[in-house]
Amino acid sequence: MRTLAIFLAVGIACCGAPPEGKWEADAPGMGGNPDKTTFEFQVDGDILKGNVTLASGTSYAIENGTVSGGDISFHIIVKMGRDTKLIYTGKVQNDEIRFTREMEGMGRKVEFTAKPVH
Repeated sequence: MRTLAIFLAVGIACCGAPPEGKWEADAPGMGGNPDKTTFEFQVDGDILKGNVTLASGTSYAIENGTVSGGDISFHIIVKMGRDTKLIYTGKVQNDEIRFTREMEGMGRKVEFTAKPVH
């Protein structure tokens, strides 16, 4: 039994627990300067729900959110003159999420790290 407990503890630390709760990041903004981004996640099995609040204060619902082990993915639709899809993929590791964000159709990806809000 003790071996199982150690195995589970190592697995969670290595691969990350589900990203429940509130997380914050200084994500690269349009001009390259960091913008505060807040993520609020709820996990239901392998489904990721919640919202993303950008530096403007506007909150967007997470769409097509998934969780698989320590990997998460979702997108939001932002109004930027037209509907623009921002695609997020992330890896939960220890006490952080390492994100890649891509604006659909633009081919430009940015990376940043989110930390839990305690």
